[in-house]
Amino acid sequence: MLVGAMLVGACGSEPAPEAAPVRAQPAVPSAIGRWEPTQDGHCLELRDDGTFELTDRTGDHPDTVITGRYVLEGDALRITPERIHQQRWVSRCRKHVYPERDVESHPVLGVGLRTGETTTFTLTLALESLTMCGPAGHCETLRRRPR
Repeated sequence: MLVGAMLVGACGSEPAPEAAPVRAQPAVPSAIGRWEPTQDGHCLELRDDGTFELTDRTGDHPDTVITGRYVLEGDALRITPERIHQQRWVSRCRKHVYPERDVESHPVLGVGLRTGETTTFTLTLALESLTMCGPAGHCETLRRRPR
């Protein structure tokens, strides 16, 4: 019977310390597609985790950013906004400063998007461009942004 025996590693060396468990890194969603306007317009990013970001860069005002979930089935893109907000914006010579703020709805291609409401857009994909049309038939062609 061995009492107080110590286990010794190979060739009489000290036992190896226990390795710390390896933790899985959280998955970072990656973009499956990014499209931007040819001039002022909308930017669209679809991510592999089912989330999207749609930015309205039209006009001389703060950008409006719409984020939420999407489902893509064929040429139908169904988006459900979870947040709609205007980004902070400072005009030339700092004459006007707008703080970031949430907004209730925002018009995109002829339809008013609202948080929690699903809207379906029609997509036509070409090699380097994407045409996105709203339910009312208003369309915009975006160009693919390189990764």
